[in-house]
Amino acid sequence: MMHATLNNRQARLLMRIRWLAWGAIAILIAADFAARADRHPCRRGLRLHTQYGDYLMTIRIILAATALAGSVLLSACNSAPETEAPTEAETATSQIAITGQWSRETAFGHDAGGAFMTINNSGTGADRLTGGSTPVAGEVQVHTVDMTDGVMRMRQLEDGLEVPAGGSVTLKPGSFHIMLMQLSQPLGQGETVPLTLNFEKAGPVEVELVVEPVGSQGPDAAGGSND
Repeated sequence: MMHATLNNRQARLLMRIRWLAWGAIAILIAADFAARADRHPCRRGLRLHTQYGDYLMTIRIILAATALAGSVLLSACNSAPETEAPTEAETATSQIAITGQWSRETAFGHDAGGAFMTINNSGTGADRLTGGSTPVAGEVQVHTVDMTDGVMRMRQLEDGLEVPAGGSVTLKPGSFHIMLMQLSQPLGQGETVPLTLNFEKAGPVEVELVVEPVGSQGPDAAGGSND
């Protein structure tokens, strides 16, 4: 059964309806008592005026209208939707932390570069990496690599990349990664590139990519920088 709390306006209106109803009932009782006195043989002097019949009818109409108004108000209050407690899924939140973020040096004339990292989610709810932005590229996309007929092909993840609750996802060459499209300038080894990652729940997360040499597998791999 649903319960709704009356607001101040509804409470005042309901109180007025109640007072009106009690007043009309009191008048009706008095009028009925007077009508009985008029029929009593010892109280001929207390005869009611013929208009009392009209008064009684008016009072009955008032009572009916009062009851109807009260029923409408209470029905509207009771039919108001009950505020439901949030579910566990609705209260779950993500806590995103980025580690080991890096990129690769690009050759002059190349208009795309890659970004790699590990995304950790220590929260109670899953999150989703949907894209991002950087001042050195026109567009930031989330990609994966598929193997088709023995050929590796990159494919954009239109719905983003899920990061499970209490888990992590590693973006690396040949797997999930971020593509920096429409580069405005080449990425040079040793530079740092600002990147804002957009998450469905956590929102924007800012990182800086360390640019590694061409062919690097990451800062911790052989051939990568250890700065």
